[in-house]
Amino acid sequence: MAERVSKIYAPDGIALLALMAQCVEAFDVKAVSEAFYKTFVEIYKDLRNAIQKANSLTNEFADNLTQEITNRLLFLFFIQKKGWLNGEYSFLYEGFKRKVAKQRRKRFTKSFSCHSSRNFLITIFSRY
Repeated sequence: MAERVSKIYAPDGIALLALMAQCVEAFDVKAVSEAFYKTFVEIYKDLRNAIQKANSLTNEFADNLTQEITNRLLFLFFIQKKGWLNGEYSFLYEGFKRKVAKQRRKRFTKSFSCHSSRNFLITIFSRY
């Protein structure tokens, strides 16, 4: 993304049409989408491999679980962007920060050694 933003640098004296052309090129939907999906696939595969390794799962089950987690996270980020998570636009990040801070305060207790930041999302990812 930084590469894309750097394309809209506006030196002194640049013509308005030239600047507009730079902006259009920088945020070309096809180029941005391709970069997003390339990065998404890499992260997806890393997550799937970590889930599979940590839980000794079959490829199919690990793929299904990874897909479910990424779908839910994307949905959470969507509703977060709308401000629908407790009115906070950084609810997920702030929630993880609060959880980690709480764990640091309990560093030497059993709860720290048995639980991790993932517990912040357990209620969201639980099946009812």
